[in-house]
Amino acid sequence: MLNTIKKSYIFVINCYQYLVTISKLWVNKIQTKYNDCIHNRIHNNTDAMDTISRLERLATRYLVLTTTFDNYVNGVFATKPRVLVLIISRFIQYVVCVKYAVSALVNTRHMRGLLCDGTYMLGNGVLISAMVSDAVLVLAFTETVIHYYEYKRKIYFVNFFNDIKCNQMTLPLNERHYRKFISKSNLLIKFVVNAMLWQMIIPSVGALFTASIAAYFEPNSGFTIPGIILWTILDIFVLVQFFSLTNFGLILLVMTTTYIKYKYNEINDKIHSSIKRGKHSLLKEAMNEHNIITQMVVKINIFFKFALFCIYYLTTIGFELMLYQWTDTYL
Repeated sequence: MLNTIKKSYIFVINCYQYLVTISKLWVNKIQTKYNDCIHNRIHNNTDAMDTISRLERLATRYLVLTTTFDNYVNGVFATKPRVLVLIISRFIQYVVCVKYAVSALVNTRHMRGLLCDGTYMLGNGVLISAMVSDAVLVLAFTETVIHYYEYKRKIYFVNFFNDIKCNQMTLPLNERHYRKFISKSNLLIKFVVNAMLWQMIIPSVGALFTASIAAYFEPNSGFTIPGIILWTILDIFVLVQFFSLTNFGLILLVMTTTYIKYKYNEINDKIHSSIKRGKHSLLKEAMNEHNIITQMVVKINIFFKFALFCIYYLTTIGFELMLYQWTDTYL
């Protein structure tokens, strides 16, 4: 009896050890294939090309930029039809901005009916119209700055993105940081472009359109169906551009700061390693890389300082109006 139990116990132990060994072999095999796949994708720059291509489509499709990254780097300007579309786009932005500004300043039933502005159905009509007008003004000014610097060939972040896409960065990241950088960037762009963008646009358009329809059924409102359709189309056009610019700015900020952070960490590690090992050549290399990355930051800040100036000093008005609207409604 004891021998039978002992043999059964030994058999179970052997089976368990066999299963553990087989499992380890399968895990190691899968891990090796995964690492080889990741290494090949990094070596072939596949993930980076996909990531930057999505960002490029976002920028060119919604008129954040007038040309593709390759055309910008090669000095190819936008075509005449593209420039015409850009002029019409800017004109529509200012028309919508003036519409909500006039509606907020005049604030009469006749004027709101003439402009088909139903924002008063959402709360304080004067404040909401002023906030929308301020947001569209920020959009118009910021895109004007972007397109001016694009014409002057001073948008250095486009060169940065194109270098990533073509795998020709002046200061490439090491494999670990590069893998993390591309993974984070890819996840962010997929989330923003595929999910976040239209989830921001559709509720905003729906709120403005629903408010206009509700105001239309009020007696003597002055709203007309052709007017509602016309202004809704213009609102959709402006909102798509506004949220596209917002999301592009978010991606731009995260990607540039992430790369700069990783590169400074690598430089810091090189400095510590050179001091620890007494390698002066490694310290000199770290100092050269530090100078190059600092020059890159300065070039990027040349554009960012004007864009942030427009955003900060113009959006402050909108945020203050929004805060006043919130306190007036709920307090």
